[in-house]
Amino acid sequence: PTQPFFTELQNDHTYHFIREDKTWEEAQKYCRENYADLASVFDMADMERLRESKEYEGKAWIGLFNTWRWSDGSNFSFRHWDMESFNDGQNRKCAVTLLNRSGKWSSDECNNKNPFFCYDKLILINENKTWEEALDYCRLHHTDLVSITNPH
Repeated sequence: PTQPFFTELQNDHTYHFIREDKTWEEAQKYCRENYADLASVFDMADMERLRESKEYEGKAWIGLFNTWRWSDGSNFSFRHWDMESFNDGQNRKCAVTLLNRSGKWSSDECNNKNPFFCYDKLILINENKTWEEALDYCRLHHTDLVSITNPH
């Protein structure tokens, strides 16, 4: 049988700046309910798209936390730390991007309230196709069929 399917826009995220002050955990919950997750950043092109999607100068949550892993489970290989402001202290276990400077990242206390970035990386293709047709379509037009790598 044929059915609609989701395709993945890997490394081509659409970022959404949310100008509401929330703790990191509240921001994560909001992003998961309304988008995909808190923003993950994989390279400088992503970083530039993130910086261009706002009208704000200050700090904003991104999806890095705790032992510096992404909220959505993505690989953490790209790093953009501002070492002058970074403090890996006991209470500073969540990451912010510093939008009033170079856009580099710093750490903050997770219970502080900041605006934040969410991202979308899935789109629904509302066409009925078999699994093989859906796979071919996604690989030709986007990245691939969706792979679910964590329960969120």
